[in-house]
Amino acid sequence: MPVYTPKLSSQSTALTTVDTIGNVYNMHVKPTDSSPACRLVGSFHLLVSSYNLVLKQSHPGEDLYVWPFRYIRKYGASEDVLTIDAGRRCESGEGLFQFFTKTNEAEEIILVIRIHCRKIYRNNIRFFLGIRVLMDFF
Repeated sequence: MPVYTPKLSSQSTALTTVDTIGNVYNMHVKPTDSSPACRLVGSFHLLVSSYNLVLKQSHPGEDLYVWPFRYIRKYGASEDVLTIDAGRRCESGEGLFQFFTKTNEAEEIILVIRIHCRKIYRNNIRFFLGIRVLMDFF
């Protein structure tokens, strides 16, 4: 079982939130049609926060791309490859990105993403149900 290292993201855009503590994974880019356009070659860190995937450089730790869950069209995993299909509203633009991970770590990352997406969904349902109740009251 891998050890998680909580990190704080220094990214402060409208797409990120105050809750940016997440799990950090070491990744190595698997070449795709989209990776050269984004200059993605080599190793990176992937932060899975409550609302985003954040790709960081390995050494200085600078945020390269933030992929909000709401703009990721598809994601998947095989034994050691994580696949992300980013939508056109992502910072990277649309494209398919693949990363080599440690054995079985890609599936674990997908599980963490699903947990965060379910929390977002539940919070949005509660929010919109609350508005509807208020509107029915007036």
